[in-house]
Amino acid sequence: MGSPEDYFREVLSQPGVDAVVLARGVASGEALGPRPADAFASLCDSALATISALSPAAADATIMTIGGGMRAGDYVRTRTFELVVHGIDIAAALGVEPAVPAAALRDSLAIAVELAVQGGTGSAVLAALTGRGGLVGDFSALG
Repeated sequence: MGSPEDYFREVLSQPGVDAVVLARGVASGEALGPRPADAFASLCDSALATISALSPAAADATIMTIGGGMRAGDYVRTRTFELVVHGIDIAAALGVEPAVPAAALRDSLAIAVELAVQGGTGSAVLAALTGRGGLVGDFSALG
């Protein structure tokens, strides 16, 4: 796969993916324990430390994922996207404002925008981001 967007399109097109994602989300939420914000912050710190230590050669290495082979650096971008999106979900569930590092937010938005463009909804996303229209209730750039 050539990009994080290819990964998401491939994985999200698999039969039964919605049920699998829901089950994994519930299990992951339960695994955060009684102090989910602290547990999630710890996971983010660990991920940032791992990413910081990733050499250019390691980032270019091909790894196997559930969607197929891809560059390790691109796969890390998919994991960052998931952390950002679900971190925002967790913050909303806890009634707190999410604190997402700007670089992670910027890259996650870039992935979502590219998915929207490739999926034919880029104009609607641009209109929403510029105050020219809202997105329908369950709109998703993920398809």
